[in-house]
Amino acid sequence: YRTEPQAELNQTDMMDAVAAYRVLSGEDAGCRAYVDRFAQAAGTPAPATPAAPAAMTLEEAILRGLKGDAARLAKEAIQTQPALALVESCLIPALDKVGAEYEAGRAFLPQLLSSAQAAQAVFGVIQDSLAGSNEAPVKKDKVIIATVRGDIHDIGKNIVKLLLENYGYPVTDLGRDVPPEAVADTRDYVFTCSLGLPFIIGYNALSGIFRGLGDSKTPVYFVALATIINIVADFVLVGGLKMGATGAAIATVAAQGLSFLAALVWMCRTGFSFPFTRRHLRLDGHSAKRILKVGAPLALQSTSVHLSFLIITAIINTMGLIASAAVGVTEKIMAFAFLPPDAFAAAVAAMTAQNIGAGKPERALQSLKWSIVFSLVFGLLVCGFANLFPEVLPAIFTTDGAVIRAAGLYMRTYSVDCILVAFVFSFNNYFSGCGNAMISMIHNVIATFAVRIPVTLVMSRLPDASLLHMGLAAPAASLLSIFICAGYFLWLRKKSKIPA
Repeated sequence: YRTEPQAELNQTDMMDAVAAYRVLSGEDAGCRAYVDRFAQAAGTPAPATPAAPAAMTLEEAILRGLKGDAARLAKEAIQTQPALALVESCLIPALDKVGAEYEAGRAFLPQLLSSAQAAQAVFGVIQDSLAGSNEAPVKKDKVIIATVRGDIHDIGKNIVKLLLENYGYPVTDLGRDVPPEAVADTRDYVFTCSLGLPFIIGYNALSGIFRGLGDSKTPVYFVALATIINIVADFVLVGGLKMGATGAAIATVAAQGLSFLAALVWMCRTGFSFPFTRRHLRLDGHSAKRILKVGAPLALQSTSVHLSFLIITAIINTMGLIASAAVGVTEKIMAFAFLPPDAFAAAVAAMTAQNIGAGKPERALQSLKWSIVFSLVFGLLVCGFANLFPEVLPAIFTTDGAVIRAAGLYMRTYSVDCILVAFVFSFNNYFSGCGNAMISMIHNVIATFAVRIPVTLVMSRLPDASLLHMGLAAPAASLLSIFICAGYFLWLRKKSKIPA
């Protein structure tokens, strides 16, 4: 029998272990006793007993990580001094102090995070105060801001953003833990894409005219033309010339511009089935009111959807460059996959309006029915292909194996949305054709901000998060939209506003 020498634990080691246990078990709230113990070991006296809330200063509250007290003191301070003065007099000095203590080994990560959270509370109070100000700062050049990959703390970024916005600079915040490549290309991409806005507006106006005349085929041809031009240009500019995000933006603008010009030339050459001269170009109050009634909710709906894309992109950017590239590739593919159901649904709007105007609402219902059927068949085919061969289509756009695999995972779940939008798109356009676009806006906003964005955020924070999970957000949002649309449709039937 033989015994090995045992390490002798002295009283200090045992007390250190007890202190660690109390942190892990939750007995030491905020790790305060643990921090105080090791701060003394580092040669720094333990912090004094916290002052009573009435005697505590704002800077002390931030240093001690007292979030509630910090917010309360900030609100009181704003009553007697400018909001931005708090940034210079309290917020920045307090963060500097706790940062210096952390670097010197006299403060630890729990202290750092607690102080950061308290500072964030103060920052929120300052931001709310400035938002309620009546001052209208002069707008200046746009600034893009982010914390780069590997840095998950954004207190400093938010302070800089606040100061820039107050001095009139429009700021695009890409979030935290963002790949440097995304920051470098964002400005050029946003600027180039914005040049295509006139083409988008012009094309949508021409498409509306075509559909109003009962021609739902021609707009599809020009959408297909834009898609083909975009894909070819992406191959040339991004794949061949290696122009990156700027090349992708140029390809998008070129596709939009050429499609709009082709549609304009076609309309001028074919003409209309009724007289149309310059004297017809005047504002008609009644028509303008009806257009706004339908168009304003649709515009808000589109704005909310695109805003959600920006938020989702910022969330996905935190997962790294491969995830960002994979989502970009998948979105290109899905944009093409959504074309048929979008085209069928657009035809529903025109046919519904025409048939209801002609006193034949049952024919409008038939258009809704067959739009859903055709779109559903196409969606099932796309979803089936995406799940059986998930990496085939992404491989067309890139040779990077990691990006192809990530895009394949994203497509497997995201492609389920191709089935669900058969109902959502068709219902949206049916309701718009009936003159009620408000319900479409309402359910889209609810589905986007109550489901799609939260689900994306939650999935991104899972321990084993992958794009397979992230892809569930879009189908989940569409499923909620279907329930709302179906409920509204049945309510209209019950009220005899549509035929049974």
